Amino acid sequence: MQRISFVIIVHIIAYLSCFLKLLGSIKFVNHWLWRSACAFFQPAYAATFPALLPRPYLPGANALSSLSTDVTGIIGPGLDATIVASRGPSLAFGFDAFSFLFSSACLIPLLGSKQ
Repeated sequence: MQRISFVIIVHIIAYLSCFLKLLGSIKFVNHWLWRSACAFFQPAYAATFPALLPRPYLPGANALSSLSTDVTGIIGPGLDATIVASRGPSLAFGFDAFSFLFSSACLIPLLGSKQ
């Protein structure tokens, strides 16, 4: 009986190890995809300031951009965890969808601008 329980425990550990390794590879692929997208996004994002603003405003725009990125990186995960813990993931995803819609609405006035 002890040998059977030992074999079962070894099999469970082996299956958990494979499962955790699979999760690690999924996380790696997700991280790789995210960083690849950022590699294209960041240069394009940085190039928008000189295209949209006069030269004297560039230092302030860069500072505000860095500040907003850092603040959202600090506050965002905590706020998201609070929303998920108190109201559930549906509200968190709804809030995320609303933020994308709001961002899109803020870009509409730029469609008619000419350089």
